[in-house]
Amino acid sequence: MIKKYTVLNGVLIYTTTALLTLIIHESGHFAIERLWGFDAVMHPNYGSYSGFASDFQKIIIAGAGPLISLLQGVFFLFINARVARKNMFSLFTLWLSLHGFILFFGYMVCAPFFTYGDTGQILYLLHFPIYITIAFSILCLLLLVKTLRNIGERFAAYGRNITERKSRSRQIILYPLIIGGILSLLAQLPVPNPLLLFDCLSTPLMFLIVYGKLMDDHLDNPQISINRISMPLILIFLFTLMGTRLLI
Repeated sequence: MIKKYTVLNGVLIYTTTALLTLIIHESGHFAIERLWGFDAVMHPNYGSYSGFASDFQKIIIAGAGPLISLLQGVFFLFINARVARKNMFSLFTLWLSLHGFILFFGYMVCAPFFTYGDTGQILYLLHFPIYITIAFSILCLLLLVKTLRNIGERFAAYGRNITERKSRSRQIILYPLIIGGILSLLAQLPVPNPLLLFDCLSTPLMFLIVYGKLMDDHLDNPQISINRISMPLILIFLFTLMGTRLLI
């Protein structure tokens, strides 16, 4: 049986944390560009600047986004581990942490295929041989899968109000992935290049690793019920959505 509050909260959290992660990522690029005096423009899923930049500056600008995404993952994982009483806030920090890790490692994995992307541009400017770039990509993919499986176990603490384990996993992870993924995609439209939506389209696929992990029998011990709507979450969602649209 579908618990509407569980799914609704999950959709709001997924959509909000997905959009916040993109904004935080682009803020890293934007801050460095402005620090160096470039005429920079920031959008939810890409940015641009005018003026001559040296290769060193291009490397630092390109690396700022993935670095801040990694810091986001680490910081909110730290916060999540320090929250003694698990609740909607701890669930929010868990999603935000994993979004940061996925965006960071995602750029690493895509480096051999998109030389104009953040990490791909860095390795290209540093003249890394393609075989090293591919090996680096495979290593990061393995690290991403391991990270998602290890941290994903923390989702097992939520959904005590749903008795059946498979139904609980669908309502905690799968349905928010599908619905939230569509909402976060629509919130970013229009874009000048469809490839800019690659992160938005690939992130839900990465979270399927977490969904698969929650199907393990030994993780069937939820402790926190999600049986009411969170008004603070609705407000955060609305502010994030408005902020995203203003940056289009």
